[in-house]
Parts: sequence; C-alpha cells; structure tokens
Amino acid sequence: MENKCCMQCGSPIKGRRDKKFCDDHCRNNYNNQLHLNTTMMMRQVHHILRKNRRILEKAALNHPEGAPIPLEPLLEEGFLPGYHTKVNLDAEGKPQYFCYEIGFRMFENHIILLQNTLAKAA
Repeated sequence: MENKCCMQCGSPIKGRRDKKFCDDHCRNNYNNQLHLNTTMMMRQVHHILRKNRRILEKAALNHPEGAPIPLEPLLEEGFLPGYHTKVNLDAEGKPQYFCYEIGFRMFENHIILLQNTLAKAA
C-alpha cells in the first residue's frame, strides 16, 4: 500500500486510492491557486466594464438622446473605450459598441453618440 500525500499541504491522505487532497479546504486552496491569474484578470476586466457602464449611464442622463458628447470628460472620469461587451455593425458597416445595454458610436473628432433609451427609462 502506497502512502500518498496531499497535493496542497503534504499531509498523508487516508481514504480512497484516487484521493489527491486530505480535505475540502486543501482541495479548494489548491484549485483557487491554480486559477488565481485567470480569476484576477476576469475581475479586473469586469471592474472596468462596470465602471464604463456607470460613466456612460451618467452621460446618458445628463445629455439628450442623440446629442454629441465629447470623449475627453469621459476619459477623465476613467472611461476606457477599448473595453466593451459587444460590437455591432450598422448598415453602413460602421461599428456600434455596447457596454452591456448602453450602445455608443465613436467618431474621429473624439465625439461619441450614445445609442440607447436609458434616459427615457429613468
């Protein structure tokens, strides 16, 4: 009979032959460590997306629908236009970006147009 050790803490394992960890705590810690980098990256991206959405929501409530909004104040608040959840192409093939349900279009002159009905819903 071979003495196996826990993959996390090194303690001897008792029980089934194919058991790799001494208890649930060690198994959870091992798997959390294994996926730490992926989890941290996902949390950071989710945080950026939530922040972008809040900034766009605030802009939608402060500007009439279809009004051009300068990009600079949004950038100063921390808006990162490269982070969005979806991209649609319109009939002309121009991209419309979405941060969850709030859509926006970006123009070369650092102006954005929000494409949503958030202001109507409020």
